[in-house]
Amino acid sequence: SGYTDSLHILNSELNIIETYMVMNAPTGDAMGFTGRLANLKPTSVMDGYKKLKEKLYRLKDMHTSVNVPEKFSLSQNYPNPFNPITKINFSLPNPSKVSIKIYDILGRTVKVLIDEFRDKGIHTVTFDGTGLASGVYFYSIEAGTFKDTKKMVLVK
Repeated sequence: SGYTDSLHILNSELNIIETYMVMNAPTGDAMGFTGRLANLKPTSVMDGYKKLKEKLYRLKDMHTSVNVPEKFSLSQNYPNPFNPITKINFSLPNPSKVSIKIYDILGRTVKVLIDEFRDKGIHTVTFDGTGLASGVYFYSIEAGTFKDTKKMVLVK
């Protein structure tokens, strides 16, 4: 994939910069093995660190952009119906205080699964319905201004 190719290229660029830094040869022409990549040759040790930092930030951006959702969402639990354990996925496009609660059919809070600050990304929380009666339950999320509720069924 293009993502894997980009990682290989970035890794090679980091290796070239590190090689120049290890060689400690800031003067002269770029070595032949870099070909057209002579721009990777640092002019000093500090320039080498700067180039490495820029490349590593690019790697960080590549990684996070793949896993950062574009909008808030709450997924249907899986499996559903469940007995007694199910997983709930939710997505946060930016860091947020998140509250996920389980309610019974009468609207009473059965369990608070999460009530804390979470970083942006895709998250999974597990709900264990051991000790609860079979039936319909609801789970809701509040994250920033986003609110959503979904139904799940516990079958014993």
